Amino acid sequence: MPAFKALEDDAAPDSKIHGRGGPVTLSRTHPKEFGKLARAFVNSSIALGYRYAHDLNALDVEGVGPVPQARVGSRRISMVNAYIDPVRQRTKLTIRSKSLVSRVLFDGKRVEEWSWQMAQSIIRVE
Repeated sequence: MPAFKALEDDAAPDSKIHGRGGPVTLSRTHPKEFGKLARAFVNSSIALGYRYAHDLNALDVEGVGPVPQARVGSRRISMVNAYIDPVRQRTKLTIRSKSLVSRVLFDGKRVEEWSWQMAQSIIRVE
């Protein structure tokens, strides 16, 4: 849970379970903004006895309501937007596609050694 809270910037009221100030903005569609299908689904669910839930991520919540989305306005926030784009211009950073980091060794907060693979090759950097 601490890792999720660290990445979130969620305006939901329960600060015990939601993070503030992280790089991933979470938002929920206001009921006035529901489309016809979503409104019909929510209204039908309520008519069947389900409770309306403003925050489906709250503890012990059951019901129907808006699903939290990583977005600002209509723009989806991906992990690339949140973590890579802000540091993409760093001169000591190389971004490689189709690569997989297989090992990272830390000394405190400093990376001492890491290994990654690209295609069939494994590269180790110390």
